Amino acid sequence: MTPEDAAKLKTLRFANDVLPCERKRYFALWHAHQGLSSYQIAAMGIMTASRVRHAITTYRQGGLDALSERVHPGRQSRLTPAAAQDLQELLARDDRTWNTRTLAEYLQDTHDITLGRSAVNAQLHRLNLTWQRTRQVVAGQADPEEKAAFKDDLDVVEKGAVAGLLNLVFLDEAAIWLTQPNTYSWRRVRHPMAVPTSKARGITARLNLMGCVNAVTGHVQYREIHGNTTGEDTKAFLETLVGQADPACPTVVIADRASVHTCKLVSQERERWKERGLIVVYLPPYSPELNPMEIAWRHLKYHDLTQRAFEDKDALRAAVSDVHWGQAI
Repeated sequence: MTPEDAAKLKTLRFANDVLPCERKRYFALWHAHQGLSSYQIAAMGIMTASRVRHAITTYRQGGLDALSERVHPGRQSRLTPAAAQDLQELLARDDRTWNTRTLAEYLQDTHDITLGRSAVNAQLHRLNLTWQRTRQVVAGQADPEEKAAFKDDLDVVEKGAVAGLLNLVFLDEAAIWLTQPNTYSWRRVRHPMAVPTSKARGITARLNLMGCVNAVTGHVQYREIHGNTTGEDTKAFLETLVGQADPACPTVVIADRASVHTCKLVSQERERWKERGLIVVYLPPYSPELNPMEIAWRHLKYHDLTQRAFEDKDALRAAVSDVHWGQAI
């Protein structure tokens, strides 16, 4: 080893910009220069004896520069930048689903690029794309200005409810099925809980409930609806709330704009109910997230009903009653 290489090697061993694998090679070569054998150097735990000999041979053939870590560019991607951009735009749309087979066919037909399904999968990950489950959303879109104005008004009403000037309740309906939706539970690894599906269909497979929740106290009142929910059911439920209302401390009932809430049977009673202390107000269209009763239903389905499948409606009805989720009226 030349004096110049020895001086440079002494510096490289402690340089900050040296990779760990390069530093090991420099240390091994330095100790070899000091007269240690490959086995003695290996005993220090730097690297194996064969790797020490390989580093020495590499230095003799190419000098210190040969000990630097080589850049491994790998195989050039067969996916062109234009095709990659096209894929990202294609998968950003919500018009259909795609899997690796259909994407491979698309690349072949559109860009004349032939890739197997595993290769397509690898390319998608490089583009920061993942295999995800679809989700359902409300079909329409709420008017932002109308929604913002309603939220401002709702803040005022909520402050009045907290101050005890009025009662604020939210109304909604839900179907509770004999087989509850999938949820989470602690189990042994690879042994998920098996929930049998019900053979019942239609109205025999579910409880139709109408309920309301007090926005301040969280108190829930509900009623089972026998058959499909109609305007008559809404009217009867609101009549019950009218019986609880006090004109001195009015009750504001907020509901969505479902037809069973806005039908003639209900609308023609609103003035009479208002005189008796019950005021019916409607949410802006496509705004279910503003209704806390949605959260109450979810809590019942996913948390309170720990039994996930029921034999019949009687068993389900008893379970809803037993969990003391709300007050039946």
